[in-house]
Amino acid sequence: MNVHLPIEEAADACGEMVWICDALFTTWGRWSTDEPDPAARVHWAVASRRHGTWAPAWRDLLPTSPQLDAPTRIRGAEPWQAVFGDLDGADLDTATRLAVAADVVLPALHAGLEALLAGSGEIADAPMRRVIRAHFADVEDETSSAAALVAPLAAGVDGDRVAAVAAHIADMGPSGGDA
Repeated sequence: MNVHLPIEEAADACGEMVWICDALFTTWGRWSTDEPDPAARVHWAVASRRHGTWAPAWRDLLPTSPQLDAPTRIRGAEPWQAVFGDLDGADLDTATRLAVAADVVLPALHAGLEALLAGSGEIADAPMRRVIRAHFADVEDETSSAAALVAPLAAGVDGDRVAAVAAHIADMGPSGGDA
């Protein structure tokens, strides 16, 4: 077991989480403005705001050393870029949006957080572990909310669209990055 993550790996992980949270804030926020279903509109607005608050928490964990060039570490791994590239501007109905979130994107984020927690050290990475655990709980709540909303709409889910997004997720390694 790792005593702690090497500082470069921790910086890259935190930077990627900033990128993912910013992407979720933007995508879910856009969906909250054009969502016809009132309950789903509230879900997207709340979820967007949540991710918008997580991005600065992750940004605060980036090292301040000029040698680590923290701003360049804020980037998404190729699979995450593909996911959000696929979702950007896509004309998805309510059921498909919720299914993509509940069945694909949020479980991948959950798995990435879980892997990051498992690879970090209790003492040296304690601040990051606190953020991971709290973010983890938020992702679980959001997943439950999206799943509850999609259940009555399941017949309307565009399975091909969900599978296309899932294919990008399948390209991720165990920590959420490229395999």
